[in-house]
Amino acid sequence: MTDYFRQLQEVFEFVITSEHSTLYKDLYRNIGKLDSITKWEKLPLLDRRTLLNYPFFKRIFTSPAKVGEIRASSGTSRKGVLFTPHSTLAEYRK
Repeated sequence: MTDYFRQLQEVFEFVITSEHSTLYKDLYRNIGKLDSITKWEKLPLLDRRTLLNYPFFKRIFTSPAKVGEIRASSGTSRKGVLFTPHSTLAEYRK
């Protein structure tokens, strides 16, 4: 397996093992190793309906307790949804 596919596999494993994002676990749990471009091309695509069936906090890779603000967009700015993580003074000093 090339470095490229190894890196992609690492990202994929992070996505499906995240404790905060069940969407990706549910969608991709039975995929197995993605060690060729053919296997990557066969991945089910995410669509709007799938995304809307999952609450926001099941689609992100952080704890809801760390999100301080969520702003929606009409989509015309192409900036997407903004959320900012909380940080405490203790975390800031690290």
